[in-house]
Amino acid sequence: MVDSVVNTFALEKIYGTSIKTHALKGIDINIKKGTFNAIIGQSGSGKSTLLNMIGALDKPTKGYIEIDGERTDKMNAKQLAELRNKKIGFIFQFHYLLPEFSAIENILIPHRISNPKVSGETHQFALELLDAVNLKNEMNKNITKLSGGQQQRVAIVRALLNKPSIILADEPTGNLDSENTEIIYKLMRRFNKKFGITFIIVTHDRNVAQMTDRIIEIKDGLVNMDMEKTA
Repeated sequence: MVDSVVNTFALEKIYGTSIKTHALKGIDINIKKGTFNAIIGQSGSGKSTLLNMIGALDKPTKGYIEIDGERTDKMNAKQLAELRNKKIGFIFQFHYLLPEFSAIENILIPHRISNPKVSGETHQFALELLDAVNLKNEMNKNITKLSGGQQQRVAIVRALLNKPSIILADEPTGNLDSENTEIIYKLMRRFNKKFGITFIIVTHDRNVAQMTDRIIEIKDGLVNMDMEKTA
């Protein structure tokens, strides 16, 4: 599908050998470019496993995934790392920012993995993003001096810096209060529309899910509901 950025085909994931856990039992979904999607489900339903498969952080037991038309199961470790670095941005509930560094340093670290020297253009883009999330004046502060909501905004900027096709967010507002949850959601929506980035968000928050373009519910490793909103 030319307008799809993610396609999964009969995706299965089994953990364990003697005692097996069938986390995914055959998932077929396609995610359209530029859309804002929610994956919901109870704890243990398989939703985070699905997100990890899409992000090439784990390999399926059966089936395969296409990202921008390329099969990830045909890629070697180097190609998968390049895919994650260039095409996929990650935002987690626990943002994994490094406590010994400032906000701007944390933002630039992933970029430096493939580009040891940060260009003036990239640095300027980082500043523009920080300005967009109202953190430009905090850029040189140690990350531990920022609030939880501010730290999550730094994590969003970090995910955006390499201009990925897709951003995968796993419970990105799980540790935030309702006010900061709304701020983070509006920021993600803003960047979705401005840059045409596809967002796939795993969330327990039904209020967040209701504001997306599409809700996919995973139950017992299967797609239980797939509801796409009409314009």
